[in-house]
Amino acid sequence: MKRSVIAFFFITGFAIMVVPALNFSLATLNVVKYSKKETSATLKESKMWQGKGFYNIDFLMPWLGKIGYYFGISISPKQFVIGREGWLFLGDAYAKSITVKRISATKDNLVKINRIAVNTTSWWLWLKKNGVKLYRIQLASDKSTIYPEYLPQWAKPVADHATNKLRERVNPAIYIDNKAALLEAKSQYGKSLYYRTDSHWNSFGAWIAYLDLAETIRKSGFLGIQWLTPNHVRFMDRRDIPGGDIAGFLWMKDILSDIEVPMKIDIGRPLFVEHINFQTKKSMARTNNLILKESPKPILVKSPNALNKARLLWLRDSFGTKISPLMAATFSEILQLHYNKATSEIFSQMVLTFKPDYIIITSVERNSLSDWFQQPPPE
Repeated sequence: MKRSVIAFFFITGFAIMVVPALNFSLATLNVVKYSKKETSATLKESKMWQGKGFYNIDFLMPWLGKIGYYFGISISPKQFVIGREGWLFLGDAYAKSITVKRISATKDNLVKINRIAVNTTSWWLWLKKNGVKLYRIQLASDKSTIYPEYLPQWAKPVADHATNKLRERVNPAIYIDNKAALLEAKSQYGKSLYYRTDSHWNSFGAWIAYLDLAETIRKSGFLGIQWLTPNHVRFMDRRDIPGGDIAGFLWMKDILSDIEVPMKIDIGRPLFVEHINFQTKKSMARTNNLILKESPKPILVKSPNALNKARLLWLRDSFGTKISPLMAATFSEILQLHYNKATSEIFSQMVLTFKPDYIIITSVERNSLSDWFQQPPPE
């Protein structure tokens, strides 16, 4: 703590005393460099001379990020938080992911949670009327939920925060919460389930979540889907990779490293996919790379050698990226779209047009209270 306080005053003092002089010097050099005919009057009219650019520290941000990381101080706490042993977590700029867990659920939270619970059941009734055999919402745990021990002490979650209240209120026959499975795997295996410098789970964490999804659906009595088993999936030796998305906020992707656990799927026949623009029906790509990032436009993924000849409508976010190879090996046709881009009208139209057998929504925990989940079905 003492070291952090000293670092804070050092950085503040540096910004106050040195940054204006550096910016003024750089501005003067630029005037001389690009136009020798510039006069002092021109310099006086510049934003720098008027004081508007004296404290611009963009050029220093990479260095300040490195210094802050060393002392455990985030230079942009709304974007990211520096935890223990170099673990990085998203800040409140992303669905208030820190604050929402530090405080008990508010009255506004409880109103939203009740609305989500009611509308989730209403959607399932509407979907069954339109031929859908299975509807599940997969709740992908935040990294801070599975690794709270690496959070700063001040960011520790309380027991009755909003997303825990959501877990208690929603229909367990529809919601599949991966939290328990991930915590069990964390204690059972020596492999990390999430990236240290990124906001997402890695391939091994995604595999645990997939297994939990499959097992929960089987236990519910729905036996119509053949799922991948541990016999189909092999994890390769761990390898170092550049830092992840949160490391990028620090300008340290090339300095910080992370660990990747490569995954290989083998179902006894070649796996390849075709990506098709669902709106134009035009083929976008044919590839044996089964990974697909989240998309703001509907993409149909055809996987002819998958385990099941079935149609899945999969609304998902970036947590679906590492699951996407597993889904491509499981279902022969998957219509994918980021749920934030699917209004109630768009979602219902996709159901009526695509006529899916199954619908799964994969949502990261921090977005589980978003407006999208509060939408009612068509009347």
